[in-house]
Amino acid sequence: MMNIGILGTGFGAYHASLLNNHPKVNRIMVFGRNETKLQKLKEELNVEVTQNIEDILLDPDVDIVDLCLPSQLHRSYAVDALKHGKHVFCETPVCFDLEDALLMQQAEKQYSKKILVNQFIKFDPAWDHALECFGGHSESLIPLESAVQALKVAVEIKSRLGQAQR
Repeated sequence: MMNIGILGTGFGAYHASLLNNHPKVNRIMVFGRNETKLQKLKEELNVEVTQNIEDILLDPDVDIVDLCLPSQLHRSYAVDALKHGKHVFCETPVCFDLEDALLMQQAEKQYSKKILVNQFIKFDPAWDHALECFGGHSESLIPLESAVQALKVAVEIKSRLGQAQR
């Protein structure tokens, strides 16, 4: 059984509704700043709620932090969660620059915990059709290392395009 702390009440509310009926989820605690949204989640889903992010990060029983905050906050809270012994499930975009991605990857190794990146688009039937056309298959999660490699390629392509335009 897993205990999950969700950071954020935007996508986080949707994640809570999905996880709430999962047979391997024992407990859900949701962090948010908006008291009205939190109370609605508490009443509708019977989940724990908090306006103090430390309640999740410092709780020794929380196994996974589901990171649904704005992307510019992902690196900071992902690293904090890893530091406190939690695995991280991260919404996209994971981050906006290679430096943040590399710091997250380094923290993964340092704290021996994983960051998995949500690839929700892969559940879209159009995505499945595109993959079938190219002989591929769909997986909903990718390791952070794969996301970092993709970001490195994107940075290299952007650099080359910039040089070609000069």
